[in-house]
Amino acid sequence: MAEKKIKTIGVLTSGGDAPGMNAAIRAVVRRGLSSGLNVKGIYKGYNGLLNEEIIDMSAKDVSDTIERGGTILYTARCAEFRTPEGQERGAKICRKHGIDGLVVIGGDGSFAGAQKLANLGINTIGVPGTIDLDIACTEYTIGFDTAVNTAMEAIDKVRDTSTSHERCSIIEVMGRNAGYLAMWCGIANGAEDVLIPEKYDYDEQKLINNIIASRKAGKKHHIIVNAEGIGHSEAMAKRIEAATGIETRATILGHMQRGGSPTCKDRVYASMMGALAVDLLVQGKTCRVVGYRHGEFYGRLGKTRHAFRLRLPSLRAHDRQEQMPEPSAFAGRPPACRRGYPLPRCAHAPNPHLDPRSLQPRGTVQRGGAAVGERDAGQTSGKDPRDFYPQPLRRQKL
Repeated sequence: MAEKKIKTIGVLTSGGDAPGMNAAIRAVVRRGLSSGLNVKGIYKGYNGLLNEEIIDMSAKDVSDTIERGGTILYTARCAEFRTPEGQERGAKICRKHGIDGLVVIGGDGSFAGAQKLANLGINTIGVPGTIDLDIACTEYTIGFDTAVNTAMEAIDKVRDTSTSHERCSIIEVMGRNAGYLAMWCGIANGAEDVLIPEKYDYDEQKLINNIIASRKAGKKHHIIVNAEGIGHSEAMAKRIEAATGIETRATILGHMQRGGSPTCKDRVYASMMGALAVDLLVQGKTCRVVGYRHGEFYGRLGKTRHAFRLRLPSLRAHDRQEQMPEPSAFAGRPPACRRGYPLPRCAHAPNPHLDPRSLQPRGTVQRGGAAVGERDAGQTSGKDPRDFYPQPLRRQKL
């Protein structure tokens, strides 16, 4: 069947904002216009789509936006679009406004919506925009570089005051259920302990022992980088102070990591991704995600023609690669410990869906001896790690 020629494209940003989204929007608009297409901007994500908050965009509309944080199209959550009725109405509105192709900039929640529109016949291209770096098909997501640098600089400042007061500091960074922000900051800031959801067993006694040993060795501070997926930093700080007698403060960096002018890398990479998304639509390709891997930007994964079809396998299915000849594009990124990145010292426990023997990456050195907390995966199967209350802490004297 002959493919319909694209004449009008739409662009929206959905879910959490990320620095660099404006660069991607700018690239989509200008690449689309230079390709002879009409470009429509959709305000407030899928919520704006259902409310028909749709405007025509010109090159002037995106002037002087590449250096701005946030998103000029705004973003919002939309519960209605999670329903089949809302999805069908969204597809009808796209057709009503003559939108032949849609570029969706966002994370896995946004891509889930894009999948539904694709199933209803709307040509859809996803551009990964999330500070969490948790999209499976790409090694880079828009906003991560800016967010990790923002967090790194903040932790450096906390270290200064922590050293002055001889404190233990717990700094909580974002990332949802992925530990990439925490892991990168832990390495870049030289943290004494890093807690990430992929490798934490909720054994706080190990942290207590590390803090005591560091203080006896003469360290004036102890920095713990805690991932959002673990959380409870305030309560953890109180327990650590009660067990060690060392003043312990929790700092939650929060949404400051989403804001700010994007770094050069985020601006350039977002521009490349936005332009490629338009190119894919012009070429008649759809149901794809723009990805970055091995130094190249691309619109498909693997060698098969339809390897970038929109599917959302579970984590359990994702890890059984031998049963998945076509890797998923719109799926959650595998845990940090599965991708070969070096891990700072941290207590860890097996993911119930993973083989515990596969958790330790190759070619890395982990301080503090062998990894602690490894148990049979079957013992935690079907349980939320948050259900495990920390072990009773033993008060130790310096």
